[in-house]
Amino acid sequence: SLLVPTAKKRRKSAADSASRRVQRLLDDEEEVNWELVRQEAEGGDADARAAAKGLIPAPGVGSDPHQAVHSPKELGIEDFGKARIVQWFPGHIAKAEKALKEQLKMVDVVIEVRDSRCPLATEHPKLGEWTQHKNRLLAINRMEAITSADREKWTKYFRLAGMEPYWTNGKEGKGIEELLRAAIDLSKPVNEARKNRGLLPRAPRVVIVGYPNVGKSALINRLTKKRAVESAPKVGVTRQLRWVRLGTKMDNPNDGIDLLDTPGLLPMRQEDQFAAQKLAMCNEIGEASYLASVVAEEMIALINSTHGERFLSRLGERYSLEPPQSRDTIHRFTEDVAAKLFKGELEMAGRRILQDFQIGKFGPIALEYPSESDLRRADEDPNF
Repeated sequence: SLLVPTAKKRRKSAADSASRRVQRLLDDEEEVNWELVRQEAEGGDADARAAAKGLIPAPGVGSDPHQAVHSPKELGIEDFGKARIVQWFPGHIAKAEKALKEQLKMVDVVIEVRDSRCPLATEHPKLGEWTQHKNRLLAINRMEAITSADREKWTKYFRLAGMEPYWTNGKEGKGIEELLRAAIDLSKPVNEARKNRGLLPRAPRVVIVGYPNVGKSALINRLTKKRAVESAPKVGVTRQLRWVRLGTKMDNPNDGIDLLDTPGLLPMRQEDQFAAQKLAMCNEIGEASYLASVVAEEMIALINSTHGERFLSRLGERYSLEPPQSRDTIHRFTEDVAAKLFKGELEMAGRRILQDFQIGKFGPIALEYPSESDLRRADEDPNF
């Protein structure tokens, strides 16, 4: 068990030791007594402190999503870090990262897959450095999870940054052909260079990378039109790099593409806890690294700050309960869901609320938006 040190001079070293023990348990995928961890970390009633701050705006306040979406402070959620994510970096990710760096030498095109609900939070901070000399494509998966109006705004944002986003739906196959054709076009100079050197042409080599559970394997299965790789809506299904041969009828019926599927890649440390919370909300970081009930409550506060009454009414209707009206009642709402559906099990209630968001039961909802200033710049740019 995790013990709270009584001597003041031992408090820091004991806390560090506890943190290391938690990390070892996570690495070994063993259970952690999170209630003791939370009590030790908070040293008091965090929900009461959060309620006293009035952290959730009244329903309808801030319903324009472009008013504020870049930080907890801008959203009026100063205590967002109370649901801090424990650093989660299992051994198979470290091994995959090392193997990927070696395989990148043989790759022609890199397809980075992000989640439409949080396309900034699912950008790997090191990917640009690893692939700076490679052709890159940006695929934003789960296009159905946000509205078409939001997709248009993000398209403007990324074009302003010099990237063309390819919107995809891995489940239904939408956007796959366009993405594949773009990868083939980008790889053509490789065979032209081989021809000039007197070498025979070869199949394009494409690697698909991204955070855990953003839909990389689902895209590969759509491209190959078969279950070429394991795919499931949870973190950690793909645990090693794997090459898959893709036959295609485009350009030449005898052509093919070599696709490299990779495990989800995470940075070694989650420096931005606001972004880490969004990964948890979208099930893109290991469940062992956070408390589902706390993350679910933070998700309700976050979405209410941008969607207001419309979201809260859907939330209440989903569970046939009175929707929360303040920060204090968000926690009571989670308790009510637990009492109604799970015999008071708060963590099971938190997981249900998160799962309902992840499968779209509350409608298409983005967790991030471009800023108004970026959109104005895009509108004023003559190239758009």
